[in-house]
Amino acid sequence: AFIFRSVGALNYFMGKFDKALHYFEKASIIFKDQGNKNEYATTIGNIGNIYLTNSDFLKAEHFYNSQISISHSINNQFGVATGNLTLATVRMNQGKYDEELVRTKRLIKVFQNFKSYKELTQIFSNIGIIYEYKKK
Repeated sequence: AFIFRSVGALNYFMGKFDKALHYFEKASIIFKDQGNKNEYATTIGNIGNIYLTNSDFLKAEHFYNSQISISHSINNQFGVATGNLTLATVRMNQGKYDEELVRTKRLIKVFQNFKSYKELTQIFSNIGIIYEYKKK
């Protein structure tokens, strides 16, 4: 399953989204069948990334909400937080700036506690984008 997910990620970064989706789906089925909820949630988030990249916001939102729900069920706070961060990106693309500003600001403390600077960088970028769009 890890290999399928890695091949999916490789195809995603090469812009081959149909192939990436195929491999992520294969990996997600295996992780789910194994009962590996943590890796299943991560892979569901990867599928959401494909839909976000292709501007299919409803499907992306569905997969990110699933990622959040599964992560919450196993008390994976980092998974819940990353799911919320990507969900905020979807909703920003839908023009829901005010509610996502609140969600995004709440995530700062979470990612500071994890010392997760990559996600903190994305949060501050999102906040800047929100303020820029609100000015227009």
